[in-house]
Amino acid sequence: MTESELTRVGAGGVMEWVIGAAGTVAVGVLMAVLSSEVTDGWKRLKTRLAGRGERVAGSAGPVPAGAAYFVDREKETALADATLLPPAGRGGASGAAGSAGAVRPEGAPPPVAMLAISGLPGMGKSAFQSRWVNANRGRFSGTPVYVNFEELPGGTRTARLSAALTEALQQLEVGPNHLPASLAGLTRLYRRESERRRLLVVLDEITEAAQVRALLPSGPGSAVLAAGPSRIGELTLMGAQPLQLQPLEPEHGLQLLTHLVRDGSRIRAEPEAARQAVEFCAGLPVALGIVGARLAMEPRLTLRALVAELSDEEGRLEGLSIPGEELGVSAVIEMAYGRLPAEAARLYGRLGLLPGPRFDDEVAAAAGGLRAPAARRALATLESAGLVEAADGHGRRRFVSLVGLHARARGTAEPEAERNAALTRVIRHYVRRVAQADRAVMGTRLRVTDHAELLGDVPPGPFAGDGAKSAALEWLHGERAELLAVHEAAAAAGDHRAVWQLAEGLTALFLNHRYLQDWTATGLRGVEAAARDGEPAAEARLAALTSRPLTDLDRLDEAQALLERADARLSDVCQGHAGYADLPVLRPSVLEFTGRLWDRLDPPRAIATYEAALAAYREAGEERGAAIARYLLGRALDAAGRPAEAAEALRAAVGGFEGLSGHGPRGDRRMAGRARAAAGDVLLHLGRRAEAQEEYLAAARLLQAEKASHYEAAVHEKLAALAREDGNISGHREHLARAAELYGKEGNPRAAELRDELRRLYPEAE
Repeated sequence: MTESELTRVGAGGVMEWVIGAAGTVAVGVLMAVLSSEVTDGWKRLKTRLAGRGERVAGSAGPVPAGAAYFVDREKETALADATLLPPAGRGGASGAAGSAGAVRPEGAPPPVAMLAISGLPGMGKSAFQSRWVNANRGRFSGTPVYVNFEELPGGTRTARLSAALTEALQQLEVGPNHLPASLAGLTRLYRRESERRRLLVVLDEITEAAQVRALLPSGPGSAVLAAGPSRIGELTLMGAQPLQLQPLEPEHGLQLLTHLVRDGSRIRAEPEAARQAVEFCAGLPVALGIVGARLAMEPRLTLRALVAELSDEEGRLEGLSIPGEELGVSAVIEMAYGRLPAEAARLYGRLGLLPGPRFDDEVAAAAGGLRAPAARRALATLESAGLVEAADGHGRRRFVSLVGLHARARGTAEPEAERNAALTRVIRHYVRRVAQADRAVMGTRLRVTDHAELLGDVPPGPFAGDGAKSAALEWLHGERAELLAVHEAAAAAGDHRAVWQLAEGLTALFLNHRYLQDWTATGLRGVEAAARDGEPAAEARLAALTSRPLTDLDRLDEAQALLERADARLSDVCQGHAGYADLPVLRPSVLEFTGRLWDRLDPPRAIATYEAALAAYREAGEERGAAIARYLLGRALDAAGRPAEAAEALRAAVGGFEGLSGHGPRGDRRMAGRARAAAGDVLLHLGRRAEAQEEYLAAARLLQAEKASHYEAAVHEKLAALAREDGNISGHREHLARAAELYGKEGNPRAAELRDELRRLYPEAE
């Protein structure tokens, strides 16, 4: 097709050309595209394309043809086979039709099997439906009955059901002169006509259970294959097997795009760009169809140029449309959005404005300004419509495929005041939830955030009971992406108090999971926010805390600058600007973090700093601070070649951590585990090898119980080294593998190094 011909025929003509050029390759995806019925033009084009696919021999009838090329959907096809086909038919033989009027034995399955397909418009429901019907129509009596409810005349429900039954009866060869005038009469006649057959009834674009109920055939062995834009719970109560179509996997999307483009050399010439184009289509068949059509329409458009266009999120939906036409992904999603009730539609736009990619019921309630039950109902509606889906097994959801971009556009169209109010509610929700998690993980540690003021009488949320600490750490870890996004959004919105309070609370995560870059980013943001909020105590606390990841990242000059800033702010605190009497351990806390820097730059000075911190903590009556100071002092003494003094300090530290109140009946087990690991190092230096190994094993047990994976991994590396020295090959391999597993959970590059070592030393274990 020449460029002038492309211009003359327009988008619809190009789509037909794609099919003709590719042999019927693209019918499956285009049927998915056209099933959305965005405009009358789409409907007309769908009608013209309906006959382009390969029909089963002798398969005259109204069911649209399936595609000659079809990707993925193996699991869905297997589910349809298992649900709809008689057992004998699944092996390839046509089962005998049930005899008319046969009595069903007690406890036997109902005579009508039902599969209810749902999914976002453009997901390929019609394509899947047509493909399955044309592959299996020979297993049922005669021609399948097909009714598309969107094509029926409008009017009342009774009128539409009467029209559907009339259509079905005419397909069963009942003449127009024999059709009753009433819905009741049509229903009785349909029951009589269908009871003599094992029918396959195919229903498209259903919107309510009554439409399926009216067309349930009576014949034993019959089946109903229904498809619609939303999941209908009542159908499940009627015995239907639900099937919600999901986006295509990337490999299948690439297969489909390759066939759509036809000229395989374009894909082969730019394989990485082709992969990225498929990624931007997010598995949505309609998006892949439009990309294929655009490449056909614009011969000079390279995949690389198209990818550059689609890489801009703000303009991606525009890029996934046919220029100058109403054919696009946005129009398809708009159809699903347009069917939503008002409350769900309003929440949809608000969720599109969320900083993070996932949301649970409480976040949705905050975004929508709804009570929890109303938010759950609206989310269920969005999920039934195929717009959102479960993101994990912990109650979080996310938008399906490209829907999030459409939702963001909808949310952005709301008045600015409403958008800002929604964001503020979401930020406040996260500030409170992070504070609850911080309290569950860290107990009564030093913090500037006033939890009594922030939380008041709010219950501890999901972090209560014996498993509170583990549950809180799991939540912080699981919500990490959302928490970082909310923190950044709060900073952009100028919500300084929320920024520094979140930064302080998030250290409960970072002290247990070593996300050093995240800790640094949130900490630096928090320091500046505290300064702008006029909170020198928070500024000093966060400056000291943030020096820790900077030190570990070897950004020592920046760490020192922050500690000097913390010390300067302490002067402001002592002058009464932030009520120093309520924070008597802030100064020794800054000394503690300063000592960590001197560990790297000036070890003798580190010892003196830790001794000063210990004295200040003891004077303030701060037991946990004193235990931490002893732990750090013991490590510094060991590094200075004074192992006997180090062992004494670490014994005192272990006892201090295990006897802490406010940290459960067994004290602070995470820090006790770290202190025991340090004691093991000292015992090795003293030549007491067996005792060192016992300390390491005890430390590993404590750290495992606390899910302190980074520190547990380091202990297993030490145990692996001891096992290897002892010639204990199995022990060496076991501890090394455990360390690699734990580092892997953290995303630590050390995991890959240990796996390489395991493969080198133990190739037979592969």
